[in-house]
Amino acid sequence: MPLQGTHNNEFEIWSANAIAHGFGKPFAAREAKVLQTQLMMRASRDAQREHAPDARPFLVSRSGGVGMHRYVQTWSGDNYTSWETLRFNLKMGLGLVMSGVSNSGHDIGGFAGPAPGAELLARWVTFGIFLPRFSIHSWNDDGTANEPWMYPQITSVIAELIKLRYRLIPYLYELLWQSHSAYEPVTRPMFAKFPHDPACLACLACLADGDDMMLGASLLVAAVVEEGQSERSVYLPKDAQGRWRVSIESDAATLRIAIEQQETMQRDVRVSVPASDTRAVTCTNGQLTGESSADGWRHLTLHLAQ
Repeated sequence: MPLQGTHNNEFEIWSANAIAHGFGKPFAAREAKVLQTQLMMRASRDAQREHAPDARPFLVSRSGGVGMHRYVQTWSGDNYTSWETLRFNLKMGLGLVMSGVSNSGHDIGGFAGPAPGAELLARWVTFGIFLPRFSIHSWNDDGTANEPWMYPQITSVIAELIKLRYRLIPYLYELLWQSHSAYEPVTRPMFAKFPHDPACLACLACLADGDDMMLGASLLVAAVVEEGQSERSVYLPKDAQGRWRVSIESDAATLRIAIEQQETMQRDVRVSVPASDTRAVTCTNGQLTGESSADGWRHLTLHLAQ
């Protein structure tokens, strides 16, 4: 079992006259703040190893700088509860990953401000389960705490999402090992995985566009970050067996799926949704020809029209 420790690892220097020893070459202490957090992380890691040499150390630090990925997991701090925060937490996480820090996440549902509504909480959990750090954590203005069961009407949805995360843990574990051993990013923007696709490179020019990301090299995550959104189009890059466009529009009774292809002529396509989603399925440009369930998924076989 890992030995765990958590620390905000933050401090203030109140006087501009404070001096650091500097190994015999004194300098302003405020210039050592990043170094201080780094040394705190390393000292904590070393102390855990000395205390329990047969256990794997696991540390979490809210503050840090370049190099913190060697020692700790981190998160984005006291995020405010809003739809805007959900969208830009996604961007922040990708920026952090591209800076070398993959083992991170966010406070699901928002830490500060009002309690999230049922829709916002469900969307945040849906996004958060794909990150290395998944923590529902809050200090709401009204004294409530964000909990998976705070809205009975979506408790079953949250439960299924958390079960999905548990099924993904072996994949996440492998990605974190690749990050540790080869500096491969755990999550990554689409342009980082598909640099030769002009549509993905367009997102490089304006990071506010596109809310998709890759989880490792094999899983595309398309978060929903707009309130009241019931339709989500997903662009499948050129290197992913031609060009695909998948659209799922839903209501309380029906999943309506549309699939467009370019450069390929594949007619039978399988789409998987959580097994808990029992709504009727229609395909706007084809028909449902088969259905099966396994490992928590409902596998739908669609035959596309010519």
